[in-house]
Amino acid sequence: MAQLKHGTLTHNSKLILKELINNPEGLRAKSLQKILGIPRRSIYNNLNRLKGLKLVQNIHPIWKLCQIQSTPLKMAQLLKSNKIQLHDFSFTIKLIRKPFWWDKRENKLMRLKEFTFKPIRWGNQKYQQIAKDNFIIQAFSNSMIFINNKHYWGNDPYDCFIQATNDFLLMFKFICEMFNFDFSMDGIPMFSVRTQHYVKLRDIIAKRCKKHKNMFKVSIDGKLRAWVDLSEPFGMEFGNKENAVEDTHKYTKFVEDIIAHESPLPSEAFNMIQEVTKNQMVHAENMRSHVGAVKELKEAVIDLRKEIKNLRKTKGI
Repeated sequence: MAQLKHGTLTHNSKLILKELINNPEGLRAKSLQKILGIPRRSIYNNLNRLKGLKLVQNIHPIWKLCQIQSTPLKMAQLLKSNKIQLHDFSFTIKLIRKPFWWDKRENKLMRLKEFTFKPIRWGNQKYQQIAKDNFIIQAFSNSMIFINNKHYWGNDPYDCFIQATNDFLLMFKFICEMFNFDFSMDGIPMFSVRTQHYVKLRDIIAKRCKKHKNMFKVSIDGKLRAWVDLSEPFGMEFGNKENAVEDTHKYTKFVEDIIAHESPLPSEAFNMIQEVTKNQMVHAENMRSHVGAVKELKEAVIDLRKEIKNLRKTKGI
């Protein structure tokens, strides 16, 4: 593979690569221009630069990743300024209000333009599945599920979460426009996170697991919070729907803090704590001894005063 100039990619080249990761079947240059909002000339300049680096190929009129660079892991290595990757992000919308025709919506849905539709039967459940851009939307009688197939890259899990949430809200607004009905309550959609998986890229524990072909899982109160499953993109993964953002942030900050401040290893910290505890015990024993000595001295002074008083009475002083 050709060497990257200065070891980095331009900002627009990174944006194009990320979009091609989300669309492995490839995209037209015109589609990339529309999605990214980058001028046409800049799109082609960056595509040709990436082609020269053998990162993308042009099967006219489609541009796509070269097969050798098609895995998210290898892309993560190229986009090495990114520390976090978010995928499998989905929301559930509770339909507090819905149009009168919603429960007979099949024909109504089929009239929408720019969407791909498919009726699904899962057990006794029947629902309509809608596909648009990177989203799959499953429409039930009392809810809608928005499944986002896009991957988000960044340096902070909160930033990735905000990017994904903004994309979801734009798609939700688009759906409302297409149906000509506001599914939200007072302009506020009643939604909850259904799934979210964050990957801490280039993680040392994950590398060790891959080397030894071992699994790694962290469960708290019966809930899986972190794991290494040797899948791509490779790294430490956090996927609890309620705690994933905070877990990723805390883990990343913890590792960075240890490296940046040369923090003691757990065994060293344990020995330090033991030494402090031992010193505290010695100090406490000394304090007890001092308190006892002061008490004895006080009692001796009281006895001495009594003796002096009795002596004065005997002598008639």
